[in-house]
Amino acid sequence: MNHSRTARYIIVVAFMLLTALAITFERPVKLDAHPGIHTELPRHIGAYRGERILFCQNEACLRSFHESELTDFKICPNCGGMLNTTSLAEKQILPRDTTLDKMLYSKPGSPELFVSIVVTGVEQRSIHRPQQCLPAQGSTIQKSEILTVDGLDDRSALRVAVLETSTRTRKGVQQGFYAYWFVGGGHETPHHIARLFLNAYARVVQKRAPRWAYVAISGNRTPGSDKHLTQLIDFTRILIPELKSLQSAENSK
Repeated sequence: MNHSRTARYIIVVAFMLLTALAITFERPVKLDAHPGIHTELPRHIGAYRGERILFCQNEACLRSFHESELTDFKICPNCGGMLNTTSLAEKQILPRDTTLDKMLYSKPGSPELFVSIVVTGVEQRSIHRPQQCLPAQGSTIQKSEILTVDGLDDRSALRVAVLETSTRTRKGVQQGFYAYWFVGGGHETPHHIARLFLNAYARVVQKRAPRWAYVAISGNRTPGSDKHLTQLIDFTRILIPELKSLQSAENSK
C-alpha cells in the first residue's frame, strides 16, 4: 500500500469515527458567520469582465441567457417566465440556506471562464464531489491532478484540484476542464474527504459548524496543450487577492 493510499485510508477511518461520535453525542452547534472568503463574485477581476447567467424558472422552457442578451432581467424573452440567477434544478435540490453566486468572465484574446461559489448553511449537502455531478451531467472525466498556485500575496500556495473533461454536444465533443477547492473553518483543501473530516472534527471537538465555500472555475481546453492551466493559474492569482480584499472590507463594516 503506498503512502498516498494509506493517508486516504487513515482519513476515512478517522472521519467514520468522528461521524459516529457526532451521531452518538449530538449537540447543538454554532454555525460560522462566513467561510473566510468573500462569496459574492465581483464584476471585474483584473482585465476580466464578468456577467451573470440568468435561468428561466418555467419547467417547459428552462432556457438560460447571458445578461448582455437581455433587456429585462426578470422576464424570460422566450416564454415570459420568471428569470433567476439560480437554475430551477438547483433551487429544487439545494437546501434553502445555501448561497450560490456564478459569473462568466471574459477578456479580449482569452477563453471565457465560468466561476461559481457555493456556500453551505446548517445542512452540509449543498456541496458534493464534482466526480459525482459531472458524469451525471454527461461529462466524462479523463484526468485529475492537483495544481499548486503560488505567487499569492502574504499567504502560502493554494492547492487546486483540476479535472479534464469531455462532453458530447450537438456540435461534437467539447473538451473542458473543471478546477475546484474548498474553503471553511480556517482551512483550504482540494480534497472532499479532507473537508468532511475537518467538518466532523469541528462539530465533535469544537462544537461548531463551519460554513464551507466550494469554489469552482471551468472552461474549455485544447487537447495536448497546457494553456488552460496557465490561464487558470494567472486568473486564480488575481481572483484570490480580490476576494480577500472584499472580505476584509466586509469585516471592517
